[in-house]
Amino acid sequence: FELIGVLLPRSGNFTDAAEKVLRGLLIAHYDYMQKFPNSSIRVYDTELQGVEAAYQRAIADGADALVGPLEKEQLNALLKSTDIQIPMVALNYSSTTPPSTQNTYLEFGLRAEDEAVQLAQFAKAQGYRRAVAMAPETELGSRLNQAFKEEFERQGGTVLDSVSYDKNYKLLSDKVQNILSLQDSDKRHKALQSTLNIPISFQPKIRQDADFLALFALPIEARQIKPMIDFYYGQELPILSSSHIYSGVTEPSANADLNHITFVDIPWVLANQEVLTQTFGENLTDHNQYSRLNALGIDAHLILQHYPQIKSESNFGLQGATGYLSLSNHHQIKRQMSWAQFRKGVAVLLEEQPQVTPDVMSEQQHKSVNPVAPIF
Repeated sequence: FELIGVLLPRSGNFTDAAEKVLRGLLIAHYDYMQKFPNSSIRVYDTELQGVEAAYQRAIADGADALVGPLEKEQLNALLKSTDIQIPMVALNYSSTTPPSTQNTYLEFGLRAEDEAVQLAQFAKAQGYRRAVAMAPETELGSRLNQAFKEEFERQGGTVLDSVSYDKNYKLLSDKVQNILSLQDSDKRHKALQSTLNIPISFQPKIRQDADFLALFALPIEARQIKPMIDFYYGQELPILSSSHIYSGVTEPSANADLNHITFVDIPWVLANQEVLTQTFGENLTDHNQYSRLNALGIDAHLILQHYPQIKSESNFGLQGATGYLSLSNHHQIKRQMSWAQFRKGVAVLLEEQPQVTPDVMSEQQHKSVNPVAPIF
């Protein structure tokens, strides 16, 4: 491509996110220019001039590929008013399936629900059939829990129970005891003691019907929840989590309480320096300074580079910074992410990564309004 037009806001609520995405695009474009030195990137401000005007300006300037827009409302407006003429990688998901005439159009983003779906698929691959779940009492927490439940049940599993916890951690101890069913153990003890009318030595036991706990939590929340689970005799209960549990920074002391929790995240965060160098080039080795949004920008550029193969080859896929990328239904790029486990407070990649492919997306996922995986 000679000119890649980037449709991003330069002001407003999405400015910070847009800047990080743009930085990733520029990182990837630097490598791209080693092969195509005449290629350039030009940014069109969707906030200042509106997304339709920004698109038309890019076309008038001779852009032969586009990345963006980032905001869902702008994407909906653009698809409603415009027949996309050149390859475009949108950084969000439209409310409705684009017309079949939009053959030059792809959707790509860091949708939080994708992680919940892959968590359910990973659990199924481990042989787990019965789950309990904990999520924050927020709109995102509800969406993650729902996406997990839908996919796990679609896989033939059962969600036995789920609890939500307050952002101020009120009654968190009670929530943990509830999900572990410690009250039931205590009730059985008291009933038996009342029946026999003699003191009985007693050690509480957690529920035995759950194969694992699906935990959706930020690091600061998980560092309180996991020790409580251990304290209430739940040390042996496997815990699976989303990327929200990991800050992306190696903190052995702070994360020691998270030991044995297994979680999903993007390769950009989990891969070591050598792997990143081999995959993305020497200029990307200092990756700790970059965020997941930088990885989104990198992969948007990567998708453009392989646009013809993605559109024409049914089994085509490529390894990106956000996961293994391939085309699913609905003009959307799906991501196969990586799995790691906290060991001695450090996130360690699992030696054997699951071979699961999320081909089916729930209705809840298509309604997602977030271009990235936000905080709770």
